[in-house]
Amino acid sequence: MRIIDKTNYDEYLLENEVNSNWKKRDFVTEVEKYINSVLSKVLLISGLRGTGKSIGVLQAINEKDAVYITMEQGILTSAEELIKLLSTRDEKIIVLDEYTWVNGRKDSELDGYLYTLASRGKRIIVTGTESLSLEALKLGPLIHRAITIHTTHMSFSEYCRLYWSRIWAKTSRQIPRGYKSR
Repeated sequence: MRIIDKTNYDEYLLENEVNSNWKKRDFVTEVEKYINSVLSKVLLISGLRGTGKSIGVLQAINEKDAVYITMEQGILTSAEELIKLLSTRDEKIIVLDEYTWVNGRKDSELDGYLYTLASRGKRIIVTGTESLSLEALKLGPLIHRAITIHTTHMSFSEYCRLYWSRIWAKTSRQIPRGYKSR
């Protein structure tokens, strides 16, 4: 488990080669709306690897009163350990990245504790690659207490907004000078 807050946020971005000037995916706006809302719900963000879940959340919490807790594959983090940690954090926004890697989560009180924090005004954001595991949260302690954002699919307009300048730069070099389209 790694804890990122205001004291080491920039260092974490640098270590992980995250460019703060990257354009935001469309779902980041939805995350920002959730952060500014008064909903007493937990936000679940799921999607395939490499679809921007972690980067999008990091963009949304930039310069906010937030803590970003990422579980690391191969390093066991128990549900009880996480509950203890969460009880000591004062930040308004709590992000749990790769939540499905928490050991013993299903047999613990952790899922219910997340809702308790949300009902006390905290913004709780949970990310994970295994969407079925995250969706299952909405059948247990978080039934009617969670909302989900899926990051896997990208609309054509979002794709163009994010990548058009790079595509145009590549293709414009390949078009012969003086070429006229019909």
